[in-house]
Amino acid sequence: MNKNYCYKIISVISLFFTILLLTACSSELTPNIENFSRAINTELHKDEICFADPDFIFPRTVLSGNKSGEKLIAKLDALHAAKLISRVKSKKKADDGKEIAIKYVNAFSYELTGSGYKFSRKVGKKGKKALLKFCFAKAHAASIEKFSKPEKTSQQMVSNVTFKYSITKVASWAREKKLLDQFPDVQKSIDTLQTPLTKQATVILTKKRWVYKK
Repeated sequence: MNKNYCYKIISVISLFFTILLLTACSSELTPNIENFSRAINTELHKDEICFADPDFIFPRTVLSGNKSGEKLIAKLDALHAAKLISRVKSKKKADDGKEIAIKYVNAFSYELTGSGYKFSRKVGKKGKKALLKFCFAKAHAASIEKFSKPEKTSQQMVSNVTFKYSITKVASWAREKKLLDQFPDVQKSIDTLQTPLTKQATVILTKKRWVYKK
């Protein structure tokens, strides 16, 4: 085979792989749906979808027999149905300010279960006890709807992206009916699986890739 011909083939092959390598290295810099989706989800997946309540303090005991107690028991029983907390029923003396008759009412003691520890996060303190929230899913950009032509502002290339937002990796306990009845915000989040919400994000170009600027 002619040496010049072989050199030409080698040169063409080398050029092909050089172009392929450069394309691969620069692909994350391209303003497109794939890169914007990756940029947004890289940040969104760091967040957890949670629900909180001023009464999420454990361990605790609640007495029945009054309106506020019954309301709190219904709320905590929803967490119990989801296996986030345990419940022990007992009898306690009711403090009604009277010494004539001694009244006993149901008392319910609640503590975190292993699942409760796994999915709870501390958000502050109430007295000496930790105030908690329970996290049940991750945020997710389901699809990129449109994006603006990148423009340079403040020494950076910027694009505004419109995307469909839903949740992902939903914990099985979050679908417990009693919990959804007591905490409707959890149901609203789960509804995004069927009907994603429209949101907007700003992405900026760095030396390596596009990133979501929160």
